[in-house]
Amino acid sequence: MFAVSGVYAGDCSQYCEDIYEEGGIALDGFESMQSNPAVNHKRTSALVIQPGLSYGGMVRFGPGRHYFVIASFGENTPVILVINTGVEMNGYDWFTIETEFGVSGYQWGGLICSQNQLIKGSYKICGF
Repeated sequence: MFAVSGVYAGDCSQYCEDIYEEGGIALDGFESMQSNPAVNHKRTSALVIQPGLSYGGMVRFGPGRHYFVIASFGENTPVILVINTGVEMNGYDWFTIETEFGVSGYQWGGLICSQNQLIKGSYKICGF
């Protein structure tokens, strides 16, 4: 594993054959996995492109806890919220996010704040 300013990423060699790039967001081949009953896969996504912070936690290959972890963020890691996937879990949506260090993936909105305005599905507006 390596670390860059609160961003921790691991080796994906075990799963790399299942990974492909689509629009800069890392996805895996597990779309057909049985979904978690706590996750609402309504799939009405919306483009966001908004700066914010991650309060820490896992970044995943897809919008749900059943996807593999590709990175783990420390508290207050700067992110760009790119897309609200429309996949809801426990009152918050999953977002595609990117960092200035090139990490891109999915993070749960309950761990994300947005900078300038409240984004539907995220936790709150950040206190910059």
